[in-house]
Amino acid sequence: MAYRPADDRRIAFTGPGESAPGEPSSSSAATLSQALRASWAIPAWMPPVTVDGHRYVDGGAASTASVDLIGAGDAEIVYVIAPMAGLDDVRGPGAGGLAEAVLLRRPMSAQLRREVAQVRARGTEVVVISPTTAELSALGPNFMHRGRRAAACESAMSSARMTVATALAGVRR
Repeated sequence: MAYRPADDRRIAFTGPGESAPGEPSSSSAATLSQALRASWAIPAWMPPVTVDGHRYVDGGAASTASVDLIGAGDAEIVYVIAPMAGLDDVRGPGAGGLAEAVLLRRPMSAQLRREVAQVRARGTEVVVISPTTAELSALGPNFMHRGRRAAACESAMSSARMTVATALAGVRR
């Protein structure tokens, strides 16, 4: 998923000559290279990618998970992995965690909650897997800090099994 800031649209890229299922007007043909670069085009970190004369950035600039794009009847259950947002108010410790929560995580989490509620209202079950306090602590308030990668990965590896098990515990079978 990419975001086109010029007209405030999220776009699903397709291959040349293809259209996305459901809404062809919400798709755009792109090469694999263009689609991948657009998914990395995080504002202020990587440059936008131009496809067919339009500039695109990472879809996360518009929505952390784009859950709301899942249509009625598209799935019985949706699994969302949201590393930068959650359904709860979990945050990292200290002043850095507070700043991260207020400036970045809280708005992203609020949007994720709205999108999940919208999809659940259609009768689709949604399971959200998001970071724990320990994982956010290891990651630190700057999600892009390269020096924190090893600690963040180690924390996620040690807690991922329990985090996923907890999220799946409420799944209807």
